[in-house]
Amino acid sequence: CFSQDAVATSPAVVCIMCRQAHVYAPSSPFVAERASRFPGGLPVFLADYSSYYAYLETEGITNQWARSQCYIAAANIMSAAASCDVDSCPIEGFDNRKVLSTLSLDPNIWQTGLIVSLGYGKPDEADRLRIRMNSEDIVTYV
Repeated sequence: CFSQDAVATSPAVVCIMCRQAHVYAPSSPFVAERASRFPGGLPVFLADYSSYYAYLETEGITNQWARSQCYIAAANIMSAAASCDVDSCPIEGFDNRKVLSTLSLDPNIWQTGLIVSLGYGKPDEADRLRIRMNSEDIVTYV
């Protein structure tokens, strides 16, 4: 993660992984396995899934969609950590090839979606200056 302090000093780091686009093809073993738990099995699942998959592929966004799913997991991890007074930091700055190598994962199947570091702040550490924009400057209610 390019030697980021949030990772280098963290007692726990969660790498949230997702599969490469081709793994989500309707004919893939992964989809068949997932569909086996679906009421009605593979035929019913494919009737619902195939058009959405075709849309993702036509738009060229299947990998983007897969990575976006990782943010759902990250949000839950970070919310759970906060409820236990554990600090967390979402990290998108990482070298995917190095993460896959470190975890011994096949780059033809896997990609890194997001990394979350977890830990406790130092008691004597001053709070960091927040540089985020005010919500009223970036949110529009319709």
